[in-house]
Amino acid sequence: MGKLGLKILKLIMATYIISISILITANVYIFKNIFSQLQVEVGNAANSAVDVIDGDKLEKVINSKSMDTIDYKEIQSSLVNFKNDQNIKYIYTLVKNDDDIPYMAVDGSLIDTSVFGEEFNLEDAMTSAFNGNVSFTKESKTDKYGTLISGYAPIKNSSGKIIAIVGADADVGIYTYIVSKFKQIYILLSFIMIIAITLISIIFSNRISSNVNNIKDVLNKMSTGDLSVPLNISSNDEIENIAQHINTFRIKTLDILQRVSQSSSKVVKQTNTLCNVSLDITTSSKTVNNSIDYIAKETSVQAEEMVNITEVLNEFGLKLESTANLIYDLNSHGEIINYSVKKSHKTLENLESFIHDLTYSFKDIIIKIKGLNDHLSQINEITDLINDIADQTNLLALNATIEASRAGEAGKGFSIVAEEITKLAEQSKSSCLHINSLFEQIANYNVNIFQASNKVNTNLDHQGKVVNTYIKDFKQIVSHIENMLPKITQINSIIEIINNDKKQILDSVETSTASSQEISASTEEITASVEELNESSQKVVLSVEQLSSITQDLDNYINYFKIV
Repeated sequence: MGKLGLKILKLIMATYIISISILITANVYIFKNIFSQLQVEVGNAANSAVDVIDGDKLEKVINSKSMDTIDYKEIQSSLVNFKNDQNIKYIYTLVKNDDDIPYMAVDGSLIDTSVFGEEFNLEDAMTSAFNGNVSFTKESKTDKYGTLISGYAPIKNSSGKIIAIVGADADVGIYTYIVSKFKQIYILLSFIMIIAITLISIIFSNRISSNVNNIKDVLNKMSTGDLSVPLNISSNDEIENIAQHINTFRIKTLDILQRVSQSSSKVVKQTNTLCNVSLDITTSSKTVNNSIDYIAKETSVQAEEMVNITEVLNEFGLKLESTANLIYDLNSHGEIINYSVKKSHKTLENLESFIHDLTYSFKDIIIKIKGLNDHLSQINEITDLINDIADQTNLLALNATIEASRAGEAGKGFSIVAEEITKLAEQSKSSCLHINSLFEQIANYNVNIFQASNKVNTNLDHQGKVVNTYIKDFKQIVSHIENMLPKITQINSIIEIINNDKKQILDSVETSTASSQEISASTEEITASVEELNESSQKVVLSVEQLSSITQDLDNYINYFKIV
């Protein structure tokens, strides 16, 4: 068996061991649950048996130590009936002597009945029952009576004292038989499966190893350059697919190598041609280099002319520097003017605010004057009313005079007239009071008008000061502008000189440029040609070297493979 077969065998054995372990664990869990249910059932049976036993009667039997009493018979009968109704094999009562050794009191079996006083071995479950707990044995016990598990429950008399325990035995022989058979089956099945797995793995691995060895032999021959050996495997699986792909690769590689062999001969011929061309290009480039040397000598003459141009440019730069200083000075004056303008703008804003306050004050005066006119109109109305009252008073007084001249009953009319005169007098008094109130309001309005007028006067004074400040700021601006004008004139003069120098520079440059352009044009053409020739020659040489190297490599590769 090869390495592949051993790996397959290990994998299958590991899978089998894991599977059988899971199965055994599941069965153990199931059997333990079944055994636990049996333990609970036998414990419940013992606990239920307590209800059919009269504790006081059992205490009398224990004290009498006789099996011939009526109480013994009754208790035994109750236990026999209970056993027939339950799925248990034995039912009995046990008592503990002074040495803590349990012995038989009443046996619930009619056949092979245990005698009173027969001693038993003390178990943990019995001790727990004597302490007042319902208990059962942890494991099954096999003896002459069979394979049993026991459950125990305490028996109490009417006063609540534990006098004995009741024991119930259940037969679990079938359970233990099934468990042992399962163990035997698992052992036998495991042995058979190991043998079967080993045989299957050997057969399967031998088959795989045979196909793999065929592939390995062909690949070894291909690694030595022999591509003429075909690979044919018929296994109807992935190994057959691998063999087909390897065979396809062999055929394609063989075809490519044949084409490479044909192309390599053509490359060799082309390489020789390129070598000849490169030699011609090298010769031409030497001729062009000689021409460039001649042009270089002519350009030195142009360099002397450029020196003169440089001197003129230096003077031109000094004048530009002077102009820049003047412009910097003008910029300082401009900043001062800008600050003054901003300040004047703020002054104008204050002026606008004062004008707005002045307008509001005049509107207030107009409103108060209008209110004064309204009150004056009311005074006129009251005055007219007083005049009417005066007229009526005169008439009434005339009537009173006439009536007073009469005698007798006519005196009553005089009284009426007198009352009317009194009423008119009261109305006149009320009107006078109203007139006084109106005059007080008029006085208050006059005070307000006086205060508003003072406010207007103050605002006008302040406005005059603002205007004066504004005029001073503009005078300062005008002064700075007057200082700037001579400098601007000086800048214009310098600019005219710079312009003349510029013309001189341009003339020199044009003269130098005209001659240099011709040289430059020729130089550019020659340089371009030289660069192209150099690049071409370099590329040709490089291509030749690469082709030679590639050709050599191709020949080596082709010689490495066996094509026919």
